[in-house]
Amino acid sequence: MPKFAQYSISPKVKDLNDPEINDKIEWIKKKIPEKESDLVITIGGDGEVLKAFHDYPEKILLGLKIEDGRSLGFYSALDLHKVNNSTITKIINNNFQMLNLPLLEYTVENEKLLLINELCVQRKLIGKSGKFIVKVGDDEFYANGDGVIICTPSGSSGYNFSSGGSIITWDLYAYSVRFFNLTGGLRSISIVVKGDIITKIESIYECIIETDGIGKELPQKTIISAKLSNKYARLAFFDYHGQLSRLKRMIKSSKIE
Repeated sequence: MPKFAQYSISPKVKDLNDPEINDKIEWIKKKIPEKESDLVITIGGDGEVLKAFHDYPEKILLGLKIEDGRSLGFYSALDLHKVNNSTITKIINNNFQMLNLPLLEYTVENEKLLLINELCVQRKLIGKSGKFIVKVGDDEFYANGDGVIICTPSGSSGYNFSSGGSIITWDLYAYSVRFFNLTGGLRSISIVVKGDIITKIESIYECIIETDGIGKELPQKTIISAKLSNKYARLAFFDYHGQLSRLKRMIKSSKIE
């Protein structure tokens, strides 16, 4: 049982320097001491959950978000301020539900990695449109534009959605390939791909790859391949944590910047 937990706390929590938040964190740590554990409690927002996944890919993640008007809480289970003695008891007694989210497996420069959200291959800001060769299974596409997004079902509500892409429900073993800001009269095109089909992206020019928000420059002709993994991210939650309920909150909110 998780009588102990590891903690991953966003730098923005320190930047806020809020005595109430700091006191709440210390109270939680007294109830569930910090020690090597299968449970990682993240404090901050969805970005901190993503970071914690890359630091602890095999562990259970429990996200506590800081309600600052910017954190959507797609991956975070509840508001930090709503954690009470009852919540602590549920954590200690392992009385929570598990959300298993499909991961994207991708290979770049001979390194195989996993991500929970999205992979974006985009042009460098060099004053000209990007050129990409994209192979989805046996089909090949030539695209001129800003880039290509490959996202998991949970990641489909991120950059993919904000650029006009469709949502993939969390329980569907599929991923999305999205060409965005295309030239030639088309704004963007999305393809929903069966999880075990491999997609390969080759950028004719130098490009930037972003994986779960972490960017890296790549030389021209680099090939990135991706498909869904048979592994899952494990997120703990207590109340109903449906994807579409999160989406409705995002659409309704006037606070999101």
